[in-house]
Amino acid sequence: MSFSSIPTRSSWLVEGSDSRASDRGSNRASPPVALESSRMTTPISCFGTGFVSFDGLLFSYGGGKKGSSIAHVYGGYGLVMKTMTVKASPITHHASCSFDELYVAHGGCRDSRHLKRTLVSADKLLFINPNTLAVTKRRLTGEVPPPRALHQILVVRKNLLLIAGGISTGPLADCYCVDLTTMESTWCGNLPLPLFSFAMVSCKDRLFLLGGQTNGLVISPGFYELFLSDVTVEEEDSIYRTFCCTTTEPQRKTQIAPRYRLLWRRLPHTPFLPRRGISCTTVCTQIIIFGGTSGTAYYNDLWIYSVESERWREYNIYQDIPGKRFSAAIGHIMTSLVVAGGSNGLTEFHDSYLINTTLIPLDSEHA
Repeated sequence: MSFSSIPTRSSWLVEGSDSRASDRGSNRASPPVALESSRMTTPISCFGTGFVSFDGLLFSYGGGKKGSSIAHVYGGYGLVMKTMTVKASPITHHASCSFDELYVAHGGCRDSRHLKRTLVSADKLLFINPNTLAVTKRRLTGEVPPPRALHQILVVRKNLLLIAGGISTGPLADCYCVDLTTMESTWCGNLPLPLFSFAMVSCKDRLFLLGGQTNGLVISPGFYELFLSDVTVEEEDSIYRTFCCTTTEPQRKTQIAPRYRLLWRRLPHTPFLPRRGISCTTVCTQIIIFGGTSGTAYYNDLWIYSVESERWREYNIYQDIPGKRFSAAIGHIMTSLVVAGGSNGLTEFHDSYLINTTLIPLDSEHA
């Protein structure tokens, strides 16, 4: 994609919230839209994990202050929440996504209370079949990322997995591309700054990064669009030298996988206050975010960003309102948004909510 074709400005609609950063650029002409929420009865522990969406199914694995091997499945006949045990190592604060109808997990730790001491190896990917719970592990080769947690992974091309950021002894900026057909890993560049506990989501073939925490307990206000560019043969040696200078344990250079370079551009600030632990999912051409924390304040607000119009809008929630929390699992199925688990810093929640999304317009203007 040519940067000359990328729009340089965004606008947003806001409707009022204690999490609102500024009224500048807001448009209050649209009346508030309220979405009905109802609490589900099944207890669920989704702190430190997240939902991955499949056809008519939401699936999560692990999570908790201390890692678990529990899977939560929402969907099927009657749309019920099921809790099952998976024959795999317990983990929490790992990264997850879907690939070829499989749940993919990477990294994480055994115990979030001792995160740095209990980091798991980052040289493997865990694959779980959400229907049969069959487990497969595959080892990465090439330039293997160091152990990390609170990072993100996402399939960005047909067989290409992006591993981004996270925390080990400190916040990380390094990113890696993994060819899922060969398991060959290559370093592809850095995030705009070292980040962990951020949101990264793909919507309409575009990749976005939002929030997170960086060095010095600073919460990033950044909202970025990321790009992967193919690397020429002439650039490869220079990139490898950069990789060797920016990682503590550089792996042997290989020639199996093609190389990519991670590029980014900063988008205008979001209309809500900076935060980490944002819960994020997508519906059609829209990005939905819920909650998060500044480190001292916790939120339960719901914002939607239209990728087509580049507008933000806040939606109110009524009836059974989820409490303020961060790192909740979130996913969209049929006409409902599922919000489950999370924490408010003191309490790990085991509740889950269905938020009716039929009033959310799917066009680009949030009509």
